[in-house]
Amino acid sequence: KDHRRAARRELCQRFGLGYERMYEAESTQRQLMGELRGLGFQPPSSSRDGEGDLNWRMIRAAVCGAFYPFVAKVERPTPKFVDGLAGAVQVKDEARAIKYFVRERDTGGRLSRMRAFIHPSSCIFSQSSYTVPYVVFSSKQVQPPRNADDYPRLSLSSASECSVFALLLFGGRLRVDHWTNKATVVLDDFVQFGAGSTSVGALVERLRQAVDELLRMKIEDPSLRLEDNSMAQTLVELLETDGVGH
Repeated sequence: KDHRRAARRELCQRFGLGYERMYEAESTQRQLMGELRGLGFQPPSSSRDGEGDLNWRMIRAAVCGAFYPFVAKVERPTPKFVDGLAGAVQVKDEARAIKYFVRERDTGGRLSRMRAFIHPSSCIFSQSSYTVPYVVFSSKQVQPPRNADDYPRLSLSSASECSVFALLLFGGRLRVDHWTNKATVVLDDFVQFGAGSTSVGALVERLRQAVDELLRMKIEDPSLRLEDNSMAQTLVELLETDGVGH
């Protein structure tokens, strides 16, 4: 037992994780699973405690849905190019050149954009590219100035890249803005995605409505089995494959 504990501590140290925090997270997870079983959301005979059969896309979707609306928009710098043998080659962005923005209330109570910074302890602190222009975070705090010429900074902790479908399906109030031949999907007047065509925007709206209804049914009847539900199967496939399909 002591050997396993030492190995876990070494693993946490290698990846910059706090052993005590991870232990607390494991204890909280087990307590949560017990509460869910007690409420009927998971059969008592189930042996799935979150171990094995882990799909990182599903984990990312769960994290995204859990932390919403703690979302920050990612803005890349203007692309730079250098001459190469085969022509112009785009230079890889530096992590410090990427900007993050969150919504905060100003002194007048109005929501406005505010620049934020990723905390150095976050696993994406050195991230220089993203496939999705949004990240979720667990907490935010104002860091005091480091010197007289510096200024306070809003720091985001435990940040992680979002999943597009997790945002669309588990995010806040969804609206589709229809234009002449294209549509934009908007969440809480902050998160935006181009839907391509108006028909795609309409499909996103209908899918969100179906997911909301499915969740409502499950909450009202925790014993409801979803294994054979076609909507639940479609939802899992979307999240597991980022909409590409198997």
